[in-house]
Amino acid sequence: MPANNKDNKVARPLIESEENNTGSNIEDLSGDKGFLGDDTRAVCAERNINDYIIPRKNSKKHLTGKDSVGFYIAKNKRSSVERVYADNKRKHGLGKCRYIGIVKAEIQNTLIFIVHNLKRITKVIKVRIGQGLLAPPESIGVLCPFLAD
Repeated sequence: MPANNKDNKVARPLIESEENNTGSNIEDLSGDKGFLGDDTRAVCAERNINDYIIPRKNSKKHLTGKDSVGFYIAKNKRSSVERVYADNKRKHGLGKCRYIGIVKAEIQNTLIFIVHNLKRITKVIKVRIGQGLLAPPESIGVLCPFLAD
């Protein structure tokens, strides 16, 4: 989708494509202030989706239901998701696109998230070995230098 579309105008196509791709109905919708709007609220009402979009501070008409437990769970979950993007922006160069073209930018972003996931997997393996839940490889230093302390 073009970058100049407003988020609240593309909520319907995004929800429809997600439901078509997964084959299941969306139960909860969470997002930042850009998704807040009458179009998004209408889609949520039509499809019986819980609206956990964070409202603007000056918004009076979109505050209904924002004191529910589900809203606070979605709000706290969002910070953990945003943390991944912040780390990749700071540590792996996600903030700048080094190449011209959508395909090359997609390749760069894919490589950044592959590196991120490999680092996470390495940390999980180290923890599991430390807990005795996983047997250490026979030659840690040679084949698996990332597991060496």
